[in-house]
Amino acid sequence: MSKGIALLCIASGLLFVSCRSVPVPAAAPPELMANMAELLVRFPETQAGALSRHYNESITAADYDHYVIIKRMTDYYDGGAHGSYGTEYRVFDRNAARFVTLEDVFGADEREALHEAVVESLRKKFELAEGEGLTAAGFFSDTLSLTENFFLSGEGVGFHWNPYELAPYVFGAIEVIVPRPDR
Repeated sequence: MSKGIALLCIASGLLFVSCRSVPVPAAAPPELMANMAELLVRFPETQAGALSRHYNESITAADYDHYVIIKRMTDYYDGGAHGSYGTEYRVFDRNAARFVTLEDVFGADEREALHEAVVESLRKKFELAEGEGLTAAGFFSDTLSLTENFFLSGEGVGFHWNPYELAPYVFGAIEVIVPRPDR
């Protein structure tokens, strides 16, 4: 997305209070322009470059067995201390002609085995001693639920948690791949 320069003018009645040139995406929606104008009024010392925003998205697909694994990655900056990013996986079953959930692919016993394997993998990854809960490593909670943000591959079943889902941003995305219980 190319950037252009826009002249944002803040009006009070019929008088312009101030006008500033700011970089904006070429096809900036009106609400973005309004938000930028409001920021410039509330914080007149703000450098126009600090209002830069971006959004990137990529989608890839991979075949595994009779499934198509769709991976959607986004990263964006909308102001603040840092940008953000995320990854979303979807599993499409070609035989059933629909997207599937963990429950569709694995029975209750298999999901329980996956859960135990994921927790053990995280305990090893974050070097937790026997009996220590996940919060000892900095996670938000000692309990963990399997996420529907999963994928299948030759290595096994992968589970992906985006920043802030299990732990603070500094942990980044957390991804674990464990062997499939049915193989």
